[in-house]
Amino acid sequence: MQIKHKIYLIFILIVNLFSYNCSGIASENIAPDNSSQFKMDNNKVKVSVKQQKSKIIELEELVKNLNSRIEYQEGMLGALSEEFKDQMQIANKYDSSTSEITQTLIKMKNKFEILEDRAFYTDSVYFEIVNDLVKIDSKLEILSIDYEESVPVDKIAISEQEYSKRYYEALNSFIHNGMLQNSLNEFKKLIVADSNHSLSDNCQYWIGEIYYKQKLFKESIVEFQKVSRFIDSNKLDDAKFKIILCYINLNDYDSAIRELNDLKIAFSNSEYIDKANVLINKNK
Repeated sequence: MQIKHKIYLIFILIVNLFSYNCSGIASENIAPDNSSQFKMDNNKVKVSVKQQKSKIIELEELVKNLNSRIEYQEGMLGALSEEFKDQMQIANKYDSSTSEITQTLIKMKNKFEILEDRAFYTDSVYFEIVNDLVKIDSKLEILSIDYEESVPVDKIAISEQEYSKRYYEALNSFIHNGMLQNSLNEFKKLIVADSNHSLSDNCQYWIGEIYYKQKLFKESIVEFQKVSRFIDSNKLDDAKFKIILCYINLNDYDSAIRELNDLKIAFSNSEYIDKANVLINKNK
């Protein structure tokens, strides 16, 4: 703004000097007894005045342009000054709080690592407990089986119709109702009642399936192997395939391959050969 005022004052001074010179020239050259000379001088003054007016107009335009540039520069300086102040405030704010933010982040990271360790420990303990429960459950099943096999069962003769009825009821209880223990007991009773019945080998097969369902693979293998004791059983290749699956679940692939080779020899056209090959190669 000071530059603007200085330019304006210079302009006013130039105008005043010009006006003073013009009036002096006019007064000095006026002669009452020489009219022609007066006219000539007067014309010169008029020409000079026009020239000076033209210069004044040019100077006024120049002053306007200078004022516009000064106002623009002042506006730019003001905007830059405000932006600089804002940036300084932000910088000061971050400078003062950087250590606090860093400390907070470090504390949060430490807490997160502690929680992560606790979660991992909790998961480990949980899986250990689950594994212990599975082992206990397996031992209870084995003890239950041993106890049931040690208790003598009275062999009661039943009719063909009753045998079939009880078989399908036990099968339905296992497949649709999930009553594993009841079905297991009933299948065992039916085998004891008549091991030569046409459905007795099926009973033995479903006993193996019940143990397989409970993931008692070793017990399941024993029961599936018993299917071969029944002459002309229609469940032999089914039982052999299930034995292969048991060994796969036990990660005993050598035994699974051995059983597969037996399956190929005994049942060369069995639908289970390709399935067993795929499962062994997939899980091996």
